[in-house]
Amino acid sequence: MPIKSFRDLEVYQEGLDLTPQIYALVEKLPAAEQHGLGDQMKRAAVSIVANIAEGYGKKRSTKDFRAYLDIAVGSANEVIALLDVCEKVGCIGADQWQEMTEAYTRLAKRISALSARWE
Repeated sequence: MPIKSFRDLEVYQEGLDLTPQIYALVEKLPAAEQHGLGDQMKRAAVSIVANIAEGYGKKRSTKDFRAYLDIAVGSANEVIALLDVCEKVGCIGADQWQEMTEAYTRLAKRISALSARWE
């Protein structure tokens, strides 16, 4: 299928599909963590898809698109780090931590792979 829009990129779709899981997790955080840790986690999750979309708008410049994809990878890594904090302080269980960490690790790897092969 030809790519006509950033919405056609699988990494965009995958990141978008993971976002509601982050929002649901944040809703279950203790009230004291929802504004600090929770808001940061939501911003990082949204940043992934936002940077893929914004970068795609500059796709004619491989360097520029790759820079946005790199930011998206950084945001995926930020989500992983925040999940680590949530697990460490007991806000989420080990099973949920593992599932979500694996999903965001896969996404980061896929975004990196797209960046490496984009010409």
